[in-house]
Amino acid sequence: MKRISLILLAALGLLSLGSSCKKQQDVPRLSQVDFSVLEAKTYLPVESSTATVRLDKAPAKAYSSASWLQVAQEGATIRLTATDNINPQSRNASLVLKDSKGDSIAINIMQAGIIFGLPKEQAMIGGDAAIDKTIKAPSNITVTYTTSADWIQLEPKDQQLRVIVAENTTGRPRTGWIIAKGVGLVDSLQVTQVDLADIVGQYTQHSMTLDAATGTMVPLSSDVEIKKVSDTQAQFIIDGTYTWEAAFTPGQGLELLNGKVVKTATDPASGKNIYIMSVLAADDFTAEHKTYIIGTREPVLISVNHDGKLIFKEKSKISSEQYWASYGFVRSSSRQITQGTFIGIEKFFIQPKLEAK
Repeated sequence: MKRISLILLAALGLLSLGSSCKKQQDVPRLSQVDFSVLEAKTYLPVESSTATVRLDKAPAKAYSSASWLQVAQEGATIRLTATDNINPQSRNASLVLKDSKGDSIAINIMQAGIIFGLPKEQAMIGGDAAIDKTIKAPSNITVTYTTSADWIQLEPKDQQLRVIVAENTTGRPRTGWIIAKGVGLVDSLQVTQVDLADIVGQYTQHSMTLDAATGTMVPLSSDVEIKKVSDTQAQFIIDGTYTWEAAFTPGQGLELLNGKVVKTATDPASGKNIYIMSVLAADDFTAEHKTYIIGTREPVLISVNHDGKLIFKEKSKISSEQYWASYGFVRSSSRQITQGTFIGIEKFFIQPKLEAK
């Protein structure tokens, strides 16, 4: 029994020794190159730059793992050249150095990500009053600032940009741009000045409308007047017949709500009032698909575009498949229009466009 125990212990010892040897064999051999790194710059700025790695002995081969980092070997000196990093994220590349035996080491080279751009939330969209405003303009590259108009002046200093805009006395809406350029990139910030007085006047409206006689969509031209009521209120008058109340926001334009009374008529048979009410319509309105909304909250916008012209726009996305920047008028037996008070269609103005006279 004792002999058996000794044999088992010896066997276990051999197994343990074998296991230990196996573990030692699994440990990878560390790469031992026949040169040493004396100096290495491993962090590069965002803009195109060069750096040097110095060794005590020339390697057999030196190369980069990334195309943005070029490697040139001059004996024991390795010169690195990085292109501009136009991404906000930093990036890494491996500088691989090999000796004559094939052993190698890899040195990680990091390049900073770009900080560039103008803060879009600082866009200056408002009335005709002069502007003197300082905005933050952080950047870690060389940036050149210019403007698209001489009425916008800039004073860049210490990662900030002072913007000086002259009062708009032209009697018309105007839009200019602050432009930033650096390492081949361009960014811009909008400056728009428009008061209600700049857009009042006479216009021709071109649209499509439903021809009741033929049941088809036909072109329609209408005379439109935008009349000022106050600094923030206006009237949108079509053909001298329909008067639509509009709210004005400086720098933005007009907002016209549906569910508003634009005309009151009299039913010749009953003598009762008939109210002509505004409704929001989709741009794909047709005789077969009369898509419009009876309500009191959905507006259509008349905005000032970058050229100072008035354009119809939808305010919010109602449908992913339709654009709601058209309007129409319907008849109602009550000033509060519902499906129950709806009498019929008066007139629609689909895909309207305004042209100043």
